[in-house]
Amino acid sequence: MYEIFQKGINKMKTFIILLFLLTGTFTMAQDFNKKIFDEKSKKEILVGFCTREAFADTAFAEWYNLEYDFHRLDTLTLDEIKKLDTLDYNISIVFATWCSDTRMHLPPFFKILDYLNFDKNRLKLIGVARDKIVPEGLEFYDIQFVPTFLFLKENEIIGKIVEAPSVSLEKDFLSILQELKTKTQSK
Repeated sequence: MYEIFQKGINKMKTFIILLFLLTGTFTMAQDFNKKIFDEKSKKEILVGFCTREAFADTAFAEWYNLEYDFHRLDTLTLDEIKKLDTLDYNISIVFATWCSDTRMHLPPFFKILDYLNFDKNRLKLIGVARDKIVPEGLEFYDIQFVPTFLFLKENEIIGKIVEAPSVSLEKDFLSILQELKTKTQSK
């Protein structure tokens, strides 16, 4: 009798754990790709943590696909970046779908990451409204302009591309990684 009771308890524990995990996963999934209505543009915009899949939405796909397809990659520079990809760094992108600079530079940056086979687990996407407030805990990003492409090592900013590249997205990316390599070698 006791064994039957124990089996029932074990099944109940398993059920509760699965229910907890599924509920947590569902709740976490709701935190991504949040859209709000922007009064100034009279359109929906993305805010908070996002995934690339958000840009497949009809509200964003037209400009996203156009800029992605239009950008011609500087493969010579990107091949130099590939040689430095053993460096341990992450990228956070703070963007605003209402912003023309984001619309111009974010899709080509994704095209660059695709060429580099950049690990999506090392990428964080954060959409902001016009106030440019980032989620709690990321205030150190100090966002003044969008898009801001942040290169981080151990949660410390090692380089930024702010609003528009100085030379090109590819060359600025390479410059940041070369600086990281120099800092890493001097330690």
